[in-house]
Amino acid sequence: MVYGNTTSFVSSEVENYANLASYLLVDAFGQHTMPTGHGLNPVPVTEALRIPEIDEIVYAHLFANRLADRADEFEPMFDLEATDEIADRLVEGGTLFKNRVLQGLEGAGIAVDDPFELLLSIRRIGAKRLAKPASPHGSRPPTYTSMARFWSRLCWRTSALT
Repeated sequence: MVYGNTTSFVSSEVENYANLASYLLVDAFGQHTMPTGHGLNPVPVTEALRIPEIDEIVYAHLFANRLADRADEFEPMFDLEATDEIADRLVEGGTLFKNRVLQGLEGAGIAVDDPFELLLSIRRIGAKRLAKPASPHGSRPPTYTSMARFWSRLCWRTSALT
């Protein structure tokens, strides 16, 4: 589930409709091809600027509903085989990252089987420090891709990470 991609929002409401469409279309298409039943989360285009008014929230939902109605028309434009290959690489990389983090935390004396201690430790370490590679040569993600190429299929493969 894409839970609102407000990080792509800018200071222009009109431009934010493109950002809104980019993540909603992929999520709606994912529900069309492999439904999980989750609800789309249309974030009002003004969210990055201020607290949205009620009518702006309604407009975002109307926009999402219309986009969802048309999602099946985009199926010929998605290369699902290539998307599955990218999703497999991302899940493999995510699993490797998860295992390394858990090993490192356990080695530091963190009780990784205690959800509170585990989450508190991860929060205190912070995402930037946690993801920083130990190697002086750095680390690269398993693949580079746009959300539109993989997101609709990746969502159904993330069970391997849990």
